[in-house]
This record gives sequence, C-alpha cells and structure tokens, in this order.
Amino acid sequence: MDKILLFSLLALGMFVGSFIAGFIPTLFSVGSASVKYIGLFGGGLLIGVTLIIIIPESVHELYHTNFHTMTHDLGGIEFINNRHNIH
Repeated sequence: MDKILLFSLLALGMFVGSFIAGFIPTLFSVGSASVKYIGLFGGGLLIGVTLIIIIPESVHELYHTNFHTMTHDLGGIEFINNRHNIH
C-alpha cells in the first residue's frame, strides 16, 4: 500500500475516533460536579501520558540524534565538546 494512502487512512481513522469520543459526552446529561471530575481525570491522563511516554521518548531521541555527533569517550566517561570533534 502506498505510504501516503496509509498515512491518510490512519489520520482519517484518528479523526473519526476522536470526533466520536468527543461527541459521546454530549449524549449524556451530567451535573457540573461530574464535568469537573471528568475534566480533572482527562488532565491527569494527559499529564500521566506525558510523563510516562512522551518525555522519555523525546529524551531518548535527542540523545541518539544530537549527542552522538558531539560526544567522545574518554576513559568510560562521555564528555560533550561543542567546539571540537575529537575522536
């Protein structure tokens, strides 16, 4: 399958899934206290995902992308040298 078509189908699927998930709460009548708790749960879920998945992956990618060109090994300890690339 063409990569652009696959990407488009995945994006469309995410859009439809997000739209349906966002539309479901409008089908129920809930009080303001319940809305507050649902919002707190959603915020906590976003922060949890950020702390558990996104930040470690970002640090991993930054380390493996940028630091490998700027570091060298001296006696088992890596030193960052911004001015010279010593091998």
